[in-house]
Amino acid sequence: MDWRRAPLETSPMTALFLTIAAGYLVGEVNLKGFALGSGAVLFVGLACGAFAPKSAPAGMVGTLGLLLFLYCMGVQYGREWYRGLTSAEGLKANFTAVCGLTAAVVVSLVIYGTGAANLPQALGMFAGSATSTSTLQAILDVVNGLVPGKRVTQVIQTHHHFDHSVGLRAAVAQGLTVISRRGNEGIFREMVARPAKLFPDALGRNPKPLKFMPVDDHLKLKDSTNEIDIYHIVGNYHMADGVIVHVPASNLLVEADLTTQDWDYNWWGDSLMNNIEYRKLKVDTNLAVHAQKPYPLAEVVAAIEKQVRNTQAFCRRAAEAQFFQPGCPIQYNRPLPPASN
Repeated sequence: MDWRRAPLETSPMTALFLTIAAGYLVGEVNLKGFALGSGAVLFVGLACGAFAPKSAPAGMVGTLGLLLFLYCMGVQYGREWYRGLTSAEGLKANFTAVCGLTAAVVVSLVIYGTGAANLPQALGMFAGSATSTSTLQAILDVVNGLVPGKRVTQVIQTHHHFDHSVGLRAAVAQGLTVISRRGNEGIFREMVARPAKLFPDALGRNPKPLKFMPVDDHLKLKDSTNEIDIYHIVGNYHMADGVIVHVPASNLLVEADLTTQDWDYNWWGDSLMNNIEYRKLKVDTNLAVHAQKPYPLAEVVAAIEKQVRNTQAFCRRAAEAQFFQPGCPIQYNRPLPPASN
């Protein structure tokens, strides 16, 4: 055994703690505002693994690390999860979901029981009934009936995160033009081009090309009755290629992931008002994609300020416990009034 590798490979625990210590030190190096933080431990670990492959610790250590990660996630978001189960809105949403799943199971079993479909087909119908394709189709049926003679032809994709782009393929299958930040076009085209051979969705059964309308900094859409402005979100720590939509006639702002009333924490709380002021928008009402309904802007700002205070307190507790929490210390560059009793 190479004498240089021997200390690490004969004592994996020594290698583990040396890697963590070295990674922590490297992560503290700041070059013109850029630092790796705790992520440096990964790179030091990769270097250690390449230099001394046999220094890997026992599998139980990795399992313990995963359990600690899951524990921290549970402690941080447990309150929000519990509220989602017990609040009036949460109970209503969960009841609706259970009813929908129960109906899908019953219909699939009836079709299978009558012999109209074999078991794999019945299971496929059950799984497909809850996909974005059927959901989007139901939404389009309602929206297309709101204004006689008008049908949905375009959809604005706020950003590429999975919980916002899950309906992308369904939209393309419906022939809709996707409007989004130009930087999202590459990943959207890749998502649309996937063949989905094993479990084909509507786009997999009938492939169509992506019709994409890019947004650089600003895009205005209007007809004889209304107009909207689509803006690139600037200075956001959560998404580089997000967009917001402003409806000047009603002073309405539509946004995704800048805020939600029910959040306990907000790690980019200054982003909403910073963008409103930067774009010089008049906003009376804010409609968050993750919210259940629109709210007056004043109520939204008050909720954000409370969330920012919670986040600042959480970061202080994490620092006192010498626990590294990604996002801490929170970056917030707006005046924060004192909390009301």
